[in-house]
Amino acid sequence: LNDAVGVVLFNTFAKFIGYSHSIETMFIAMADFITIFLGSLFIGFLMGCIAAIASKRIDFREHVVVEMACYFLLVYLPYLVAEALEMSGIVATLFAGIFTKHYAHPNLSPSSQIQIQLFFKTFAYLTETAVFLYLGLSVFRLHFLNHYYSSLNFWSIFLCLLARALHIYPLSYVLNRSRRDVDQPIDRNKQHMLWFSGLRGAVAFACAQVFPNTKGNRDAILVTTMTIVLITVFTLGSATVPMLKLLKIDIGVDEDAFESAPPSACTQSMLSFDRRVLMPLLANPVSRNVSYTQGATEVQPFEAVEMQSQSSLAAVKPNPEEFQDTLGDAGLDDSAGLLNAHI
Repeated sequence: LNDAVGVVLFNTFAKFIGYSHSIETMFIAMADFITIFLGSLFIGFLMGCIAAIASKRIDFREHVVVEMACYFLLVYLPYLVAEALEMSGIVATLFAGIFTKHYAHPNLSPSSQIQIQLFFKTFAYLTETAVFLYLGLSVFRLHFLNHYYSSLNFWSIFLCLLARALHIYPLSYVLNRSRRDVDQPIDRNKQHMLWFSGLRGAVAFACAQVFPNTKGNRDAILVTTMTIVLITVFTLGSATVPMLKLLKIDIGVDEDAFESAPPSACTQSMLSFDRRVLMPLLANPVSRNVSYTQGATEVQPFEAVEMQSQSSLAAVKPNPEEFQDTLGDAGLDDSAGLLNAHI
């Protein structure tokens, strides 16, 4: 979500590069940001609901390939709609993915659920690798000597660290004062670590590449951004584990146990609304990832596929007495050790 908000903010302020700044333009920028963010959120929510209703009403269990193809198209459609309406395709896709995963994914057949999960995990891994590979190769094609300005780099890094501190420490204080669960506050050492771990990478460089070249300074912005990326990744990134040990912050904490605190009243109300209204409206009463019987064929949930395959191997193990009787009826004996070899 922070990357999506960062992209929307960048696109909002990039529109005003080259124009005079005033109080009026500040309010226009704020209104533009709110409009784009909320509009993209609404598009993602709407397309996610459409995907859920379509997967609920149309039964593709006999046509898994068609079901998966329709699912992929419905997931990609929010990006196209948002970009066509001059909104943020990234934000729309983010929220569409959240709603689709929660409401549309359970409506799919078990085999489609497994294959879609594997596809997206593989695709995400390959995409992440390609992005950082491109980021690394871009270092050698930038003209550092021609567009490197030490003062610009220094003040950019300083302002990045200062802006992060001005956000983390006040917000942590407000959050600690307003939390019900006082057993898990964001203590001072964790706040220091949050400030220290601010890495800038692919999103920052992607924004710099589309920086408006109104005054011919895009190359300087690219070089400065790459310098910040290299310094933060190699300096702050390599010092993350030593800093965790220095601040005495536990490593390898069970995330599920850490977040097992009872939900607040507001969260409980939202969960109740989701369970009573949204799930019956958008998802099947009996989810298709639960065992169901259609005709004479019983389909098992995808969580039980591995257990089912293991049990099926055990089920074909023959009974020694029955196997011996079968050999006797066929006029054979077990002198060759067929029974033991088969078992």
